[in-house]
Amino acid sequence: MKGSVRKVFPGNNTAAGFYSYYTSGLQGMERIFVLKGGPGTGKSTLIRKIGLACQERGYDIEFWQCSSDNNSLDGVLVPDLKVAVIDGTAPHIVDPRYPGIVDEIVNLGAFWDEKKLADAGETIKSLTDECGQLFREAYERLAVAGEREKEVLALRRQAADEKQLQKVERNLVQEIINRREPEIRHLFSSAITPDGMIKNAFAIASQMEKRFILQGPIGAGQSRVLKGLVKAGEKANLAMEVYHYPLLPDEVEMVILPDLKTAAIAAEEIPSIR
Repeated sequence: MKGSVRKVFPGNNTAAGFYSYYTSGLQGMERIFVLKGGPGTGKSTLIRKIGLACQERGYDIEFWQCSSDNNSLDGVLVPDLKVAVIDGTAPHIVDPRYPGIVDEIVNLGAFWDEKKLADAGETIKSLTDECGQLFREAYERLAVAGEREKEVLALRRQAADEKQLQKVERNLVQEIINRREPEIRHLFSSAITPDGMIKNAFAIASQMEKRFILQGPIGAGQSRVLKGLVKAGEKANLAMEVYHYPLLPDEVEMVILPDLKTAAIAAEEIPSIR
């Protein structure tokens, strides 16, 4: 029987530039293979093949999608084996913390055909420089979008009924929280990509037995309630996965409580997938 697959984003293109939760996402892994090598060395392809091979053997896997190319992969985690294989190159540079014990570098750049690279050298340099400039322009525009989004959030928060939000928070905490062993991972369920916004929140939450949906426009108080749930979970030593809003990563979009098979999600609209 095949294992399940879920897709998350460990990093995101935000109003603050590229924002990474790589370290947080790797919590609990006892063996981490860090792939090095430039674009085109086969890192994403290798990650995908390893993940699918594990899935075929019945293991549940977590694919880390790349926010700069959502058809590419930045990593795969196999929780039951406590093993991860990740891309450790820019912009999400990862270096081993315990080399040879937990982490191991695999350099795919060692298998380049240097002659073919030399033949295309000028073209590669030109495209790399152009790509870098386009990313700088994109981050400048995202920074402006982030400022406008903060203004919208501030206006909506002024109109929010704080007492009602506190009541929702208390009810949610009372309904969900029990004491468990603590482990908190921070990730993104949605991402701003070259193909537009990619949203995985409901697909991730579909694996949970119980889902609480906080419906309303962004800034209506859902993030504030979810942050309250996170604080209560920390006090209760409860394992959690905290998923952040892609444009403003300080805001919270979803909280998963894996031991309780429970999710709490902020959503403007509820998609057909439940």
